[in-house]
Parts: sequence; C-alpha cells; structure tokens
Amino acid sequence: MPAEWKPDRARFVLSVFPTNGFVYGQVDPGSPGAWRRAPYFDGLRAMAKTLLEQKRHVIMFVGDQATLVMPDEALPLGAMTANDNFRIEPAFGPNGPTWRATKIS
Repeated sequence: MPAEWKPDRARFVLSVFPTNGFVYGQVDPGSPGAWRRAPYFDGLRAMAKTLLEQKRHVIMFVGDQATLVMPDEALPLGAMTANDNFRIEPAFGPNGPTWRATKIS
C-alpha cells in the first residue's frame, strides 16, 4: 500500500476477515471522518466495486458504528457486534439504481 495508507497517516487500519473475505476498517475515534477524505474514500469505493463482484464487502467501523462502503455510496448500518449481519438489496433512488442495506441481529 502507498505510504499515505499506513495507519499512522490514514488514521484507520484495514484487515481481511478470514472466514468471509470482507475488508474491515477500524477508524481512529479521534479522527472519525478520516476514511471519507481523499484519497481514501475513492480508494475504498474502488475496492468495494472489485469485492462486490466477489460477493465480499468493505465495512468501516468508528467504535461499534458500522458503515458499508459500496461503489457509489456509503450506507450506515448502525451499531454492529460480531453476532449481527446485514442484507444488501438493489433499490431505485432519485438518481437511478442504488443499494439498500439492512442490519440483521
């Protein structure tokens, strides 16, 4: 990864969960919006596009608050624990096709 993606600069850590291949990001609570800044947000959305084709996802956490990163948007999932799951469904929004994510406890 480029130097700007190192945790001390990016203010978040990415890891791959071995059982499902999802990419989880844990964001520094002192910089909760760090992952939404350039170049990170565009990079995470590009990663989400590639992973979506593999039925894998990018989820960013600030504390226990999860946000699902999709190719064109970020969908808040709310507080999540290891026992929670989510469902993604295609939807149609004001700007055309989009996604809806629902947390499942």
